Amino acid sequence: MCLSVIARACSGSIQTLWLYSNTTEGDLQPYTPLLPRRGMTLLNLWSLGHFLQWAFIGRVFSIGWPLFFALSIGWEVLEWFLPYDFTTEEISNKISDVVVNCAGFYLGTALKGSPED
Repeated sequence: MCLSVIARACSGSIQTLWLYSNTTEGDLQPYTPLLPRRGMTLLNLWSLGHFLQWAFIGRVFSIGWPLFFALSIGWEVLEWFLPYDFTTEEISNKISDVVVNCAGFYLGTALKGSPED
């Protein structure tokens, strides 16, 4: 199924990248909020937002890794209690969000460089 999804994503529109992950091969559909949720991909448009947000924060603000982890993981836990549709996701998506957050924060802090530069 993964190869089929990649082939379809490469040959189709950008919207094809946002596919349900646990559908049958003949039943792949783009993710939209109007369709019922049967699963989500690990990386989606929210992932890009997470990455850019934390890259910006890592580049501009002087916060360390402990505060970053507290904010990043704290937000993912808070999402379990918020009554909005966009906060409903599987645990694998929450873990993916934290990994993407780490990558963005790492890039942002790396772009900042050392104070001697």
